[in-house]
Amino acid sequence: MTKPWRQSWGRLDLWAVGTVVFAVISAVPVMAVIYLALTPGDNIWPHLVSTVLGGYIATTITLMVGVGSGTLVLGVGSAWLVTMCRFPGRRLFEW
Repeated sequence: MTKPWRQSWGRLDLWAVGTVVFAVISAVPVMAVIYLALTPGDNIWPHLVSTVLGGYIATTITLMVGVGSGTLVLGVGSAWLVTMCRFPGRRLFEW
């Protein structure tokens, strides 16, 4: 008879492999952008700083604050509803 933890170990390996594959696929475009930004070539940074970099940074910060605020409001609101209210399907959202 096999032990229960041995039965789940094979499933854990598949999840781990899938997670690593997904992480690598997700990281490839980011690493490509970093590589292209740091390789020597035409000195494009002064041009970017003088034209569009400020706007890109402002947009990034605006998105970060907006998404963070929205996630905070929706996450806290959902957690409060699941904790404090009784509704059909509530057990589905509890851990």
